[in-house]
This record gives sequence, structure tokens and C-alpha cells, in this order.
Amino acid sequence: MTWIDVDSLDEQVEVQGRSRDVLQGLCAESGFLGWVGTFCGLRGHTLTLWTGPGAAESALARSAAHRAGIERVHAGLGHRGFTSIWVPHRLNPQMASCPSCGRQVWFEAGTLDPRCACGAQVAVASYI
Repeated sequence: MTWIDVDSLDEQVEVQGRSRDVLQGLCAESGFLGWVGTFCGLRGHTLTLWTGPGAAESALARSAAHRAGIERVHAGLGHRGFTSIWVPHRLNPQMASCPSCGRQVWFEAGTLDPRCACGAQVAVASYI
């Protein structure tokens, strides 16, 4: 979870654009489960879910867009911020109906290609 307090609507638009750039790379990373980004007034929040802290740390370390965002913050974007990694107490399996036969398919967090007993692929939805 992160948040940043920005000084203007122009900075808010910049943060939203940079967040979009970061997210485009993170979605393809192994261990990525979901993302939510919001603004309340001039405070922007991001919440990303991962299969574990190591997956988040290694993905962010590889992200050029994330590094550029950090550099921009150090150069004066916003006036207050916070970053963190929170560890979930429990991630229960996700359930989805099979698009082919309609059966319920349960799969663990981090499953990239869940399949029904009938063989059909079931889409993984964001966990948030």
C-alpha cells in the first residue's frame, strides 16, 4: 500500500499517468494478483496484491517506470508520502464458474491458468 499527497490537480494527473505506466508492467509479473488506485482530494492511494513480499519487491526492482516515479518524487512531486508491504493473514481460494460447463472451479491465489475438470480454462479475476 502506498499513498502520496500532491500539491495540485496537475500533479494528480501526473501521478495517475505514472501509476498507469507502472501498472502496465506489473500486470505481466509472476505473483501479481491485483491493483486498486484512487484519489481522495489530493491524496492518491495504491494497493497492489501479490502472492508474497518477494514477488512484489523483485517486480518493482525490475520496473523502469517505478524507478522513474521514485526519481520524480525525489525531485519534488508531492509533499508527503508513504510506502509499505503488508502481509495477508490468509488468502482463501478464488471461485469462478466454468464458462463451458458451469461448474464451480476453486483455485489458489497465484494460479495463472486454472482449469475446470472438463478442461476449459477459467479466467482469474483481480483479488481486489
